[in-house]
Amino acid sequence: MLLVVFDLSGTLVAHGDHGIFPRPFSHELMQFLCDAHDADKLRFATWTSRQTAMALKMTRAVFSPEAYKRLLFTYDRSKCLIHPTIRHKSAKDLRVIWSNYETFNITNTIIVDDTIDKILYSQRRALYIIPTWEETSKNDQCLLELLNHIKYRIDTE
Repeated sequence: MLLVVFDLSGTLVAHGDHGIFPRPFSHELMQFLCDAHDADKLRFATWTSRQTAMALKMTRAVFSPEAYKRLLFTYDRSKCLIHPTIRHKSAKDLRVIWSNYETFNITNTIIVDDTIDKILYSQRRALYIIPTWEETSKNDQCLLELLNHIKYRIDTE
């Protein structure tokens, strides 16, 4: 079984003065997560370093109601570690997930994020780093590439 954990801000959505905007091809990704996945092969979740209220707004902006119901968990800043040496001051320690969901570990977890220095206790296999997305980046295809990577990982698990 594979667990894919999505960061939100800059990864799945852009957040600015004019609202929250889903990244291009997020609809296709959500469609795959809802329709094409087998719950015995793929689970998905979110983890953002944003506060709870904003995390909820961003999650609801990108995940369809069906996909939202299928989220294994939705972690926010309260699950992050304060880490003074990291530029953003908060870090996602993957051991938090693994201690709460013993089915998952370094070999079957992918965390998708745009900020590599926020991820602690990971190895290359568990990371999928994509460039930060802003609403003006209309030709972005990173989520299509990610979708292909997820399909590949499911097929090879």
